[in-house]
Amino acid sequence: MNDYPRNTNIGLENFKYFSAADFNKSFGENDHSSDLKIYNQNIRGISCNFNNLVLYLTTLKQKFDIICLTECHLDNDILNTDLHNQFHIEGYTMFYVKSKIRFGGIIMYVKNILNAVYIQELTGSNDYCDFLYLQINNKNEKLTVGGYYRHCKASNSDKICFIDSLEQHLMHKKLRKCKIVIVGDMNICLLQSMYNHESLLYLNTMLGNGLECHVFLPTRVQMYNDSMQIKSSTLIDHIFSNLYEYDCVTGNLLYDHSDHYGNFFIVKKYLQALQIHNKTKIYRRNYKSIDITVLENDFEEIDWISKVQNECNIDKCFENIISETENLFNKHVPLKEISNRKAKYLGKPWIDNDLREELKKQNLLFRQKKSLNSEENITNFKIQKNKVTALMRRKSAAYFREYFKKHKHDTRKMWDGINMALRQSRRKKSLPDTIADKNGKTLETIEEKVNCFATHFESVPKITRSKIKNSAKDYKYYLRKTPVCNSYLVLHSTGPDEIYKLLTQLKNKSSSGPLQISNFFLKIIAHKLAFPLTIAINKSMTAGYVPSILK
Repeated sequence: MNDYPRNTNIGLENFKYFSAADFNKSFGENDHSSDLKIYNQNIRGISCNFNNLVLYLTTLKQKFDIICLTECHLDNDILNTDLHNQFHIEGYTMFYVKSKIRFGGIIMYVKNILNAVYIQELTGSNDYCDFLYLQINNKNEKLTVGGYYRHCKASNSDKICFIDSLEQHLMHKKLRKCKIVIVGDMNICLLQSMYNHESLLYLNTMLGNGLECHVFLPTRVQMYNDSMQIKSSTLIDHIFSNLYEYDCVTGNLLYDHSDHYGNFFIVKKYLQALQIHNKTKIYRRNYKSIDITVLENDFEEIDWISKVQNECNIDKCFENIISETENLFNKHVPLKEISNRKAKYLGKPWIDNDLREELKKQNLLFRQKKSLNSEENITNFKIQKNKVTALMRRKSAAYFREYFKKHKHDTRKMWDGINMALRQSRRKKSLPDTIADKNGKTLETIEEKVNCFATHFESVPKITRSKIKNSAKDYKYYLRKTPVCNSYLVLHSTGPDEIYKLLTQLKNKSSSGPLQISNFFLKIIAHKLAFPLTIAINKSMTAGYVPSILK
């Protein structure tokens, strides 16, 4: 808190409105790839204004890292699959929260490279506001981005409830010792903080939690019909943060497809400080940490009667089951990033405790050699190093020998083992310098190489067919000798016992598919999940309709 308030000039005198041309003139020429760029916009309906927003963003020469959209008109009738299919932006991950009212809902788009995740405890909707929190993990510090939409039709008495809820969020343990950016449409005018009690209380709540304001001019200006006279001018779209040790630039963007102006927030050199890079991170789920009792209690707290039994829309019925199961899966078996040391060992499973102990001895002798470069220390280190190398080779060979013996009938596992063995080679991989045909002639031009490959693959079916011996028997001889069935296909209603049996027969090693819920987790909750699944499946068979999410 030593740098707060900031010493640099940030305030009304440096804050202004930008058209797209002004924004490109100010920020389009220089390289801002190391800056964190956030855009906040009340879109007034994602369905009707999404294309206009995407088109507007393409006119800007800077791509925002985080885009927060409020008043998206996301209610529970909208299918999750429709959201991802219809409102996808290339290069971004979509996060959203549906609203309890018709005109609410928040969507955040975050660049894939930032690896953002939900903070489930701080994401939801109530009678007066929607709230969505994301966390961006990095090497140096945690960055949390929170989005809010306070319902425009909420009464003034709900302002106090909203402010209390906001303060509880800001004091949550997940937000301790991390950088925070709060954006959204609060529907609380900061220009009234001099004389309005609720506005002053809201501002003091934000400042009291170490956050500074970055928007200083009205974000919603209404005119009288057929007149240029201003009817109202309010500052209700806000950006707050505790990034006061960084230089930042803010402003309002003139956007003509909403009655709200957009806000942008650029934090200079912040991504450089985060050390964001394209290195692939490895995540794993720890199934050993599942508390079965807590999981079953959470499952029973879900209102399956309203979400499945009383739901008339079959698509919505199945989506509710999948959505609630995914939430339980992510809550009780969350994805956790694996440390670099553990990731290194995952690629070499033959490194056991014995080998690690020998490696510790080697590291100890190496430090002794560095501190005192005597003949004895050098000899001891070389002996231990050779011992570790020999032991590693023996364990590696024994591991692969046992691995291939165990999985000799599993093609997929065999190829996984072959690829793993090939990755252990330290030889530099290189492409061939020349390509020759089957007669040994070197192919010089691209056209010759393409024709040679085309000729080879064209001849493969003919060569394969020539190797197949002709059969003296007609193909009908090999068909099953079963009588023709002229009866109708009848689908009987299923029951929980049958569904439970099918769930428990799932193979753990089989792919989880697009839903990303492992079969192992489904088998854990099979005795509970069988009941809502039975209701949904019977509804589908009775109506003769296959849910679109399963097509």
